[in-house]
Amino acid sequence: MILKKPTPTQASALRDNPRLGMLQLSDNRLVQAFFDWLTGYYLAPPLWKSTPSLELIYGILQYIGGLAIALSHWQLIPLVWVLSVAGAAQLQEIAHFCAHNAFFPQYPTYNHLLGCLLTLITGKKPFPLFKKDHLLIHHPPKNLATMNDKGNTPYLVEELGFEFAQEEAFYWQNLGKLLLSPKFYGETFLARLTNLLKAPINYQIATLIVLFLASVCAGLTHACLICLLWAVFTQLGTYAAALLQQLPEHNWAYEADDNEGAKSQVIGKSFALYLGAYPPHSDHWLEWLKWYIELVGAVFIRLTILPVSLGAHCVHHATPNDHNWANQLYTLRAFQTGSVKGWQRYQFLEVWGYRNALNYVFVGFSLRGKS
Repeated sequence: MILKKPTPTQASALRDNPRLGMLQLSDNRLVQAFFDWLTGYYLAPPLWKSTPSLELIYGILQYIGGLAIALSHWQLIPLVWVLSVAGAAQLQEIAHFCAHNAFFPQYPTYNHLLGCLLTLITGKKPFPLFKKDHLLIHHPPKNLATMNDKGNTPYLVEELGFEFAQEEAFYWQNLGKLLLSPKFYGETFLARLTNLLKAPINYQIATLIVLFLASVCAGLTHACLICLLWAVFTQLGTYAAALLQQLPEHNWAYEADDNEGAKSQVIGKSFALYLGAYPPHSDHWLEWLKWYIELVGAVFIRLTILPVSLGAHCVHHATPNDHNWANQLYTLRAFQTGSVKGWQRYQFLEVWGYRNALNYVFVGFSLRGKS
């Protein structure tokens, strides 16, 4: 469901707003706080405000926790995989904010060191290369979501096959093929290896040291095979998660008018993504079972694909220097109700449901180039 051009009151007044439907399920504050976090649509202030340090701790506990469980109970591989991929996604998103000097606002060097450490242990594009491309190429509104946006629109269109002006079904089929294709995972691995060879020499040396220490620890614990399987499956999971994260970040096929201002371009190229579906109007148990399954799926997406504040990635592009990034999901509601200074006249398109967000992006690809 897409809420087109919402007004400050319209989005919260619609009868089919899933978050308002969830409000009717329970009066318990903890339950409603969970729905706030899950959907990304906050009806009340969070129970506690997050901080960059807390987000970092969450990510480390998930990432290392997955390995710890694998070493002690290898039978729990599915749980291990979810935890580790979620942790890697969390840490990679924190590295992204390090590129904006937003973890240690007063200490750019510390941001650089932490960003390098996080990209190194998670296998993401080396931080020095990522930071340069992200700040100089991706963030300027005139480049954002254009064929000049290196690593994004041209990558999706030319390398991954999301060609403009195709039927919507084509994009869904292409996405399915990519996620099941050994070629996609192999090429992604080679691309990351190539980027590592382009990184500064001290980053390459640090990578070798970390790999050596990890190998020694695995050997001392006599768990080389389990550690290797954990590393391989976690990396493969992050490749898929990165693609599923990248696709709904922006309307990658947006065509700006020649005289369109920077703020209007940010609004047009981005959208707010909320998770969840309206609770069933029926009492039939099958309807509720389906809804609960969708709820579990939304939790999985929130953890592995949209960690930290990625559902509010649109706000990040409007206010890239905001150091309160750990609470941007809550800030999104303030933005949509005209409470953010300098942006009172602007609102983002609101899309409910991850699948609907993908479909919105695919419709953009489909319409691009058609007369």
